[in-house]
Amino acid sequence: MRKKIIILLLVAILFAGCASKGVTVTTQPVSTKLSNYQTMLINVSSLILGAEEEITKVESMLVTTLRQSENFEKIIGGSVAPDEITDLQLNVKIVKVKKVGSGARAMLGIFDGRAHIVCDVELIDSKDSKKIGAVKAEGKSSGGSVFAKGTDQAIKRATEKIIEFIHQSM
Repeated sequence: MRKKIIILLLVAILFAGCASKGVTVTTQPVSTKLSNYQTMLINVSSLILGAEEEITKVESMLVTTLRQSENFEKIIGGSVAPDEITDLQLNVKIVKVKKVGSGARAMLGIFDGRAHIVCDVELIDSKDSKKIGAVKAEGKSSGGSVFAKGTDQAIKRATEKIIEFIHQSM
């Protein structure tokens, strides 16, 4: 009987986990309604070595989601047209990344931890190069389970928070 209880506890620990989440901290409230702007350039960067894949994914998710929302006439990814002239710039700087991939998750299981990404985000009025708002966006993957997701899920949660920040500022 005792052996069965121990086995059940071990199985519960392996399959239980923490939910993924996203968090934002406003560092400068938006001073102008974003509905006043027609076009947006999205620049994503990082000083972290090896973060090229994360930069590409963050930009792609932001461009795709903001285009679907139809709040702006034109959304441009900075990697495609960095010199494009727009009304508004969304500058996203990835300042922290903890990567967790499916291979590591398969080998290490629950002991591999949670993927994590932190981005410093600024909205810049392009006309006068003035910062009109800023936020710190964070995403964490689910964890504590052999079925937990990895870095892509953390990126998705952080970009969802950035999008939420923009929509609330419309």
